[in-house]
Amino acid sequence: RDAILSDTLPLVMVPMLPLDLVTDHADVVKIDVQGGEVDVLKGAPKLLTRCPVWVLEIWPRGLGHAHKPLREILQRMAVAGLRPHWMHGADVAGPASEDELLAWALTCGDNGFVNLVFRA
Repeated sequence: RDAILSDTLPLVMVPMLPLDLVTDHADVVKIDVQGGEVDVLKGAPKLLTRCPVWVLEIWPRGLGHAHKPLREILQRMAVAGLRPHWMHGADVAGPASEDELLAWALTCGDNGFVNLVFRA
């Protein structure tokens, strides 16, 4: 994670494709992109309506560095009918409200992250 925030490491360009061009169906999608979640979701509007389960690792510091608010992730998922649930280890613990998640993001510290499960 710290490498993403470094000004001393060389920039490496990685080719990307929108998820909607890669597949039109998935049972589960896992996203762990250190602050790039909004950009991944922008490339998946069709898949968002077709895939019933999404797991996103949320790292508020990475989102801040990318200038992408957590609220935008939550809104995109809500438009697709997907609601966030806390994940602890391999277990889905229960629903997470937008207010809970935004409060957590403010208090989790620089290295705090969480996996959230989004489902209908």
